[in-house]
Amino acid sequence: MNKTMHLLAALSQQLNVNLQLESGVCALFDSHDQEVCVIELFPQGSSAVLHCTIDIPHPVSGHYRRLLTLNFQPDLLHGCWLALDEGDTVRLCAQCPIELLTERTFCQWVTGFIQQVADTRLLLDQSA
Repeated sequence: MNKTMHLLAALSQQLNVNLQLESGVCALFDSHDQEVCVIELFPQGSSAVLHCTIDIPHPVSGHYRRLLTLNFQPDLLHGCWLALDEGDTVRLCAQCPIELLTERTFCQWVTGFIQQVADTRLLLDQSA
């Protein structure tokens, strides 16, 4: 079993759910079927990527300015950043070199990212 599979197996055990990679991608959803984390782990990849949709209903021009300024507030995003995907959806993103991840640190990183997604959604709701 390669390192990416060990990492995902450890997360599966911690979350008590069966997680599988499909073409190097695994998506996690909450009980309301809302995306909470997409994990990208490619066997030959040098880094792991986490990202998640941050819904921005009816954005106004000032909202995108606020999103971009958040990228320069590390105390609020804790090493993550906001970006637009190819479908113009705002996503919270994080990346880490695979060689730095152990099963324990991977699980902590993913669960911390999921909390950061929730915190960022709240932060943006409050500033809307």
